[in-house]
Amino acid sequence: MPVVHTGMIEMSRMETAMAKIPGQPTKPEASASRVPWWSTRTSRHLVEFAAQLLLELLPVEAVVIVVAGYSGQDITAEPMPFWFLIGTFLLASGLGRYLIGIRLPRLLVISSPLFVLSALLLIRISPALYGSSGNGFFDWSWMSSFGSDVANQSPAVAALPAALLLLAYIWWRGLNLGGDPPDYSMVMRRFKYGMIAIIAVVIASIGLSPALQPHVVGVLGFLLPAEVFAGLVAAALGRMALYQAERRPDAYMRTNDRLWLSTALGLAVAAIGFALVINLILNYQSVGSLLALLGPIGTITNNLTTLLVNGLAQLLRFLFDWLFGLIHPIASHSTVRRPAIPISKAKHTAHKPPPIPSEWLDIARIVLEVAALVLVIVLFLWLIRTLVTHRRPPEEVLDEERESLDATSIFSSQLRAFLAGLRPARAAAWEDPLVPGSVRYLYREFLETAGKRGMARHISETPDEYRARLPTTPALGGTEPQDGVEQPLEVLNEAYNSTRYAERPPTEQEMPGIRRLAKSLLNRLER
Repeated sequence: MPVVHTGMIEMSRMETAMAKIPGQPTKPEASASRVPWWSTRTSRHLVEFAAQLLLELLPVEAVVIVVAGYSGQDITAEPMPFWFLIGTFLLASGLGRYLIGIRLPRLLVISSPLFVLSALLLIRISPALYGSSGNGFFDWSWMSSFGSDVANQSPAVAALPAALLLLAYIWWRGLNLGGDPPDYSMVMRRFKYGMIAIIAVVIASIGLSPALQPHVVGVLGFLLPAEVFAGLVAAALGRMALYQAERRPDAYMRTNDRLWLSTALGLAVAAIGFALVINLILNYQSVGSLLALLGPIGTITNNLTTLLVNGLAQLLRFLFDWLFGLIHPIASHSTVRRPAIPISKAKHTAHKPPPIPSEWLDIARIVLEVAALVLVIVLFLWLIRTLVTHRRPPEEVLDEERESLDATSIFSSQLRAFLAGLRPARAAAWEDPLVPGSVRYLYREFLETAGKRGMARHISETPDEYRARLPTTPALGGTEPQDGVEQPLEVLNEAYNSTRYAERPPTEQEMPGIRRLAKSLLNRLER
């Protein structure tokens, strides 16, 4: 039976009671029912799930866009729209989360009805299939022409297997992510493979037709920074969770990890935000192509963006005209007479407002893009501040010395560890911790040889108990200590006890005799 040291438990309770500061108000322990719906843990899980979702879907979308471009179609005529891709992945993830703990074959059987419904919906709304057939969504006349399309091998039927395979892959990945969130190594592997896929797709886009290449390259210019940003966020959150699991009671190290997380994500936001600003300024026409991939939401966003750009351009034009009017007032002393406009013409021209100059539209677009990016960065920094908010531990640790490290050294070491994680893991060569010919080395050889002969040492057996049992075995029978006779087993056991427990190894003069006796003992066991 295990021995319970009540004295140590009482001492631990006394030390805990003495460590509490007198007069300090105590707070009740937080329970699952007291946790608010929005907390640091909730926000961290939400950001982590969003980053992993982007890591899964952005490379797939990049491949689908380039394949649609090589087929000679518009990038919006892809087999699976991007918004449907996201919705299917979220549905599968939610189902996997709800049915967590069920084996994968049974989970696939349970989710098969929803998968079939998703496949039928994809066939109806996919631009590459039957999305443009009929007079509306509820017009099922396309089903009557499906048989003739199969017989004639129409392009819609030819694209159907690829669309269903893509749907099956997204469904499977969503179930896996919802049921079993990936660990840090899996996230880094996904990040690496996703970057390789997007870079390969960017290289492959060189062979597209000149009419489609600007739109495809513009969309890929948004997907690549988004993939990098999602990978950095997922890696930072995974690294912080890994360190918190390894050093959970150490509040000081958790503070350093949060400092590293805020620094890493701040640099990521700055770098990716700058890249997106440059891409928006240089490839503004690709924004429309990117919004077209989002389906109805993208159409509404595009119309709203156009309305905002036109309104902002009108406002900027009015303000600058007013300022220029103040700086250079109209010369009231001018005697130049202008011909009067006939009333009939004035009536016709009054209904047509003057068009907005293109330069004002460009300025309004740039201002709106920068404002949107600044707003996104501010919201993200607020969310990261929620994640890394420092909370002082409720109990101060007494009589403890710490060495403070600056943030630069912490970030550099974590960055080196992050870059080292991108390299393929290689098993380190095994090194024997024992010196050949030493007492512990000889005793280990003795244990291995005895184990091969069926005389292995028990886990709960001490060296002395093991030595006392071996003379009763057939292989070492008759090795009981005798007066005036040096027994190999007795000598080796005494030398091991002195080295292992008393930390008094034999001298150099004694080692040759111990090695000779150990060799004779091994030879006897190997007979």
